[in-house]
Amino acid sequence: MCEPSPSYRSGGVRRLCFAGSAVLAIAFAATLARATLDINDRGPLLDAGALSMRVTNAGILGNAFFDRGLSFDPSLEFPRGSGHELLGHAELWVGAVAEDGARRVSGGPMLEWRPTLNPNDLVRGARAGQVGSLWHFDDDGDSKIDEDPLDGRDNDGDGRIDEDYGMLSDQELVADYRDDEPAAVNFTYANGEAHVPMHLSVHQEAFAWALPGYDHVAGYQFTIRNEGNQTLRDVRLGVYADLDSRDRADAGGHLDDRVDFEPYSLIVPEGVSNIRVGSTTFTKACFTRIEGVTPVVSDGNPAKSLPAVAIVPLSHTTDPLGYLVNYAFPGAREAQASARAPRRDTTFRYSVFAQGQPPGQGGPPILDSDRYLALVGEYPQAALGSQHDWAVLLSCGPFARLEPRQSVDFAVAFVVAPSRDSLPAYAVFPGLAWRGTRYNFQPDLPSQRPGGFSVGETGINGHEICYEPPPGVLFTYDPHCPPKFYTDYLPQAPTEGNFPFTSESTYVAGKCIWSDFDCDA
Repeated sequence: MCEPSPSYRSGGVRRLCFAGSAVLAIAFAATLARATLDINDRGPLLDAGALSMRVTNAGILGNAFFDRGLSFDPSLEFPRGSGHELLGHAELWVGAVAEDGARRVSGGPMLEWRPTLNPNDLVRGARAGQVGSLWHFDDDGDSKIDEDPLDGRDNDGDGRIDEDYGMLSDQELVADYRDDEPAAVNFTYANGEAHVPMHLSVHQEAFAWALPGYDHVAGYQFTIRNEGNQTLRDVRLGVYADLDSRDRADAGGHLDDRVDFEPYSLIVPEGVSNIRVGSTTFTKACFTRIEGVTPVVSDGNPAKSLPAVAIVPLSHTTDPLGYLVNYAFPGAREAQASARAPRRDTTFRYSVFAQGQPPGQGGPPILDSDRYLALVGEYPQAALGSQHDWAVLLSCGPFARLEPRQSVDFAVAFVVAPSRDSLPAYAVFPGLAWRGTRYNFQPDLPSQRPGGFSVGETGINGHEICYEPPPGVLFTYDPHCPPKFYTDYLPQAPTEGNFPFTSESTYVAGKCIWSDFDCDA
């Protein structure tokens, strides 16, 4: 029996063959009897925009099997149909500390993620305009909105499949896979390390757009769920991407790439916040900042006029308990300590590796313990300034714990551009797509409008969340954050006569309280 096995060269696999033992071959064949790896030729592609990107159901982004003849689909081609490839392949990495103290990573090497044995567990796709695709709309007339996600399952029990899912883009491809399928556990990997699963499932959504600017983006959102019985700690999430800039026909075109860290930024006006305290109205001009510095991979020979590529962060799971910084309130310290995720989605970091160099000397890690260090940002990286086959790891965390049946998610995007210089202009579009369009689905009541700063229902006056703590967490806190009037407002500063007084509310499971935890008007 032969099955694709990962190699560490860009876009490469080798075949691992078992011979001489019919029993062994039959055993492996039975294990893989009905699982369908969606990695073969003419498979699902994100192609609604100016790019074309292969999507699989095995935690592999792009086409990792081109040079072994399994698939001739583009990996990440831009412009679409040009033969210019910007990705060898990329993988989802999830790292954690198990209860026995071992540091484990699922997703590296390739094929540690697998679909289930259900033959229908393939990549599912839809395009805007299909039946069931209208966003925030009751497509099937059952008085529910977008209740049946695009996953090939009857989620609402009405006997129909994917009839009311809601599209967020012009094209969406969805896949589900796990790290504990027998085929992954029993596989012999090139690095010689056995795969020890953490019993994780992944729901992957891939997005593409046809609008100018957005058509240079392939967006991904991953939801990782603990399906086991053990609590995982210090969880780290990442995408390891072998970024290239080459012609598909140029077998060595990935070896002479360069990488440069490029800044990108865009400020989006969000209007003016007006909050009343007594007879005084405090105002603040509000903005959303889409900004960062990303490693851009381009070809080392500008004369070739090949395009450039980057992977940029969007968002990850957060926990509002991290904002409880005033320990004068009873239970606040303990509640903050129980937060299972960072309070803001700003923990993303990059690591850059040269794939031709040895592990630990600029090359990528090949063992779980080292991969975990790379997700943390503590594994030796490659020196910049020369031409190599570059790989970029974009990671985030830590998430303090992932208990059984809990999930975390994060979103990233691949961005392509005609050149390295033009890529920063396109790098802001994923953030704009993630920001989306603002709607007031909980309209402000007339009785709220003249209210003071302590009115927060429906999210007015800076109250960003109606927060309900998890069971077992009990604390008191001021939901209105009076200090913001000193720290967050210009040009008018409060005086003794109009400074709002501190109040207290009790937070307990079973009810939510509109709160300004981030102290931002």
